[in-house]
Amino acid sequence: MGADQTVTGDSDSELLMAKDATDAAKAMFMSKKSSVKKVDAKLKEALRAASVFLDDKQRGMVSSFLQGPTANYNAQSGEIVGVLKNMNDTFTANLATSRQVESKAIADYDAMMKVLDEEHTDMTDLFEKRKKEIGETSELVATTTSEMDTAKERLADDEEFLASLTSRCATKKAEFDKRNMLRSQEEAAIAEAVAVLNSDAAFSTFGKVSATSTGATSFIQISKSENQDMQKVASTAAAALARTSKELHSVRLAKIAMALVDKDRATNPFVKVLENINSTVSLIDAEEADDKQKLDTCNSEQDINTKKRDDKKAKMDELTGTITELEISAKTTKTTISETEEDLAANRAAQKEATDARNAQNAVFKENLKNLQDAEKILAKATEVLVKYYKYLHSHTAEKTYREVDGKDSGGGNLRQIQPGFTDPAEIDAELEKACSEEPECVAYNSAGWLKSSLAPESEWYAWDGGKLFIKELDGVPATEAGTGGFLQTKAKAKQPADIDFETEDAEFADSQSGSGNKVIDMLEFIAKETAEEKKTAIDTEESAQDSFDTEVKTSQDAETGMMTELDTLNLNLANTEKSLQEAEAELATTTEEHDATQKYLDDIEPGCTFIQTNYDGRKAAREAEKAALANAVTTLKATPIFQQFLAEAEKEAMGKCAPLCEKDEAGAECQACLQGVSVFGYCVTNPDTPGCPPK
Repeated sequence: MGADQTVTGDSDSELLMAKDATDAAKAMFMSKKSSVKKVDAKLKEALRAASVFLDDKQRGMVSSFLQGPTANYNAQSGEIVGVLKNMNDTFTANLATSRQVESKAIADYDAMMKVLDEEHTDMTDLFEKRKKEIGETSELVATTTSEMDTAKERLADDEEFLASLTSRCATKKAEFDKRNMLRSQEEAAIAEAVAVLNSDAAFSTFGKVSATSTGATSFIQISKSENQDMQKVASTAAAALARTSKELHSVRLAKIAMALVDKDRATNPFVKVLENINSTVSLIDAEEADDKQKLDTCNSEQDINTKKRDDKKAKMDELTGTITELEISAKTTKTTISETEEDLAANRAAQKEATDARNAQNAVFKENLKNLQDAEKILAKATEVLVKYYKYLHSHTAEKTYREVDGKDSGGGNLRQIQPGFTDPAEIDAELEKACSEEPECVAYNSAGWLKSSLAPESEWYAWDGGKLFIKELDGVPATEAGTGGFLQTKAKAKQPADIDFETEDAEFADSQSGSGNKVIDMLEFIAKETAEEKKTAIDTEESAQDSFDTEVKTSQDAETGMMTELDTLNLNLANTEKSLQEAEAELATTTEEHDATQKYLDDIEPGCTFIQTNYDGRKAAREAEKAALANAVTTLKATPIFQQFLAEAEKEAMGKCAPLCEKDEAGAECQACLQGVSVFGYCVTNPDTPGCPPK
């Protein structure tokens, strides 16, 4: 960058060297130039020698390079280096700034990404939680729906079964009542017939009539001599049973009595009678069990359903009380809601009224404040005009003197500079003094001819070698102080210089004008002060009114918020109360239906249960009497010799061919062996202790 790029023909460099360089420098430059030229020639020869190894295209490029002219130009390194340095500094600064901005951006990006990652993680967790909750809720909904469907199906089946059961129960009850009625009528008819047949007149009559005393239809059998004992015993037992059946109106005892007087001798009549007695006892026991079961069932059902009915009634009473309380609560809540809404409407109306009144007061205040501010501006402007005028008047009528300060000057406050037309210092001072006196704004001037409109504090004056500062005084007061409010308070009389002759009238006019001006300005200042106080009072009043309004509005708004919250709570309580009321009414309806159904069931079973409960003891006593009569008849029959004879004959007949052996010794070995169809020896082998067996 710092050297010329030419090898030959650098005329500018040669001219520059010829003008400014020394001989030694020129010689050094020319030697370097010839060396470069030699290097250039050798370079060309080397390139030509190397061209034999190049292809046609490369050889053409080398030839063009060797034959092409070399441009001559002078180096502009200094300017270029400066530009490049400036560019480098700019690029360096830009790079540092970019790096700083990029570093800050990366930090902000990292912080933002950290926050976003945390938020993404939180939202992902919340999303997964919500998905899980949705899945669980869906599963619960599906399960609940399935359970509800199943419950509906079971309810339909139960209702269908209940309807069918109700119908069947009604039918069975009608049939049961009918059978009870028929059975009762049958028993009454049979008892009545037996009573008729068992009467003494019937027995006397039946004994005289062949149809009733002989044959298969006879009530009393007259046996032959060989059966007279048996008939006598049977007749005795039959008579006892007949008397008992007559007392108890028992058909069963009458049937057995009739069986005892049967004259059939082909078989043992006691066998059939005993069978009839045993079957009758079994029937009596079955009837007793059936009555006991009916009684227990009735007692149990009545106890259970009576308790159920009473519980339902108690529940109905409780629900009725609850419904009454809920209705009262709902009515009270509605009344409270209505009152609260009225209070809320009144509160909002009061807020609107207070706001309108406050806006009206504020509008009046703003208008009054604007008038007061305008009055202050007008008074200030008038006062400023008068002060400026009387200051101007005072500056013209007051006695002007100048205090000289040698070697000092005050900076700033220059009005203009006077170029004196004289060379005499006294005349120059007179001209400057005259110019400052005629300029009301001038409070001082310096020896350099500068008129000054203000002065710095004396402690800030700087030393000026050979210079002077002349300070204007009006009636002995510095002009800088005369404008602070006391410029109209002149001395007893403004003394004029002896060489100036003012007319007396003019002096009096100036004095009277100054005094009147003071009074006017004092009045304006008093009015301005009063106006300022009035404005302050108005502002204070407005602020106080605004504070009171804000406090009142805040109180009203707090009350409004409280009433709105109370309304929300009351509406929620009312909704809950109405919901509870609906649930209680629905539960009361269900409980009432269950109570009525239970009462109807009790009413339905009451006739049958009342019958069995009323007649159970009597029926039981009758059955016990029947059983006792039957037992007595059995005892009587079994105790008779004829019964024993029939029993022995039956046993003998049962023994068959073994009867002769068993008549001797029924417990002996011969009888037992014959009965079992084995030999005596064979029987004794298994039963060696039996009497009649040979000893061991």
